[in-house]
Amino acid sequence: MAHNKYGIVSIIVPAHNAELTLNRAVESVYRQNTEEFEVIIINDGSTDNTASICNELSSKDTRIKVIHREKAGGVSSARNLGIDSASGDYIAFLDSDDYLADDFLGYAVEEIIKNDLDVWVGTSIRLVNGVEKGRNEVWENFSGYGDEVSEHQIIMSKWAMCPVYAKVFKRSAIGDIRLDENMEFAEDVKFCLDVVFKQHIKYGMYRRIAYYYLFTGTGLASKITRKRYEGSVIYYHNRIEYGNKRNFPQDGEYFTDVYNGMLGTVRLCENQILHSKRPLKERQELWDVFLKDSAVAELLKKKGSFAHRHPILWRVNDVKIKLGIKPKGSKE
Repeated sequence: MAHNKYGIVSIIVPAHNAELTLNRAVESVYRQNTEEFEVIIINDGSTDNTASICNELSSKDTRIKVIHREKAGGVSSARNLGIDSASGDYIAFLDSDDYLADDFLGYAVEEIIKNDLDVWVGTSIRLVNGVEKGRNEVWENFSGYGDEVSEHQIIMSKWAMCPVYAKVFKRSAIGDIRLDENMEFAEDVKFCLDVVFKQHIKYGMYRRIAYYYLFTGTGLASKITRKRYEGSVIYYHNRIEYGNKRNFPQDGEYFTDVYNGMLGTVRLCENQILHSKRPLKERQELWDVFLKDSAVAELLKKKGSFAHRHPILWRVNDVKIKLGIKPKGSKE
């Protein structure tokens, strides 16, 4: 294992009831090709044996620091606490049920130094029962400034850019930016967009596996909550804001991708809401997240463009009818 002469990497690990997986996550840090790291584990109100495992790990290695919280504050709050507590020159994120690819941290830091990058981005592998089922993949190696890269480069890199993991950030690039603790969905995506695309910083995309994400289907992304739906809306508002700031054409590659994503999200949520066993009033309130959203409303006004080619308006009205939502001004 080599020494990293360029500085310390702070690896932030939120852990909630992670007694079965935390050791594996930390062991993957030891398989990196650098000894210059600190692991910050935030025990986020765990009720199992996570606290004892954290204490045992830290007692064996002074590079492992543990922060215990009696009450769970959520993954975004835990990550923010980790950022605030980090002393490293670089920051990486690792969830307690995932693990890092071997030898990627040292390589990433060396590339950051060699190419004067602020953020290094790699590929993550999604595992289901130990079998690869998908990738957030970098399609081509390139580097550029987040507020200058082309529409095509953004589209080609968006899936790798979305999660907070499989990246190494210069601490200076993060600065005062933090994850939105009020969001339950896509909060890490918003964080990455804020860091990479809303500042004049240089990022590099690498076709190198950096991270293994274990998909269980029990996380927040699989749950039906108003905050989850609101988080997806905030995500698209951020993408629209960025596209407008860059003056991308409404009928171009970037906005077509944004609107396709919005349509896909609406369809997914439509299916969840219509098949939910929740009371009708709750389902109506969930659908209201989209009915009352300005971005969705604006999309529906785009006659002759995206909304005309993709009949999202029909689907919105169809769901309104199925849920018994009365049109404005209608009589009982």
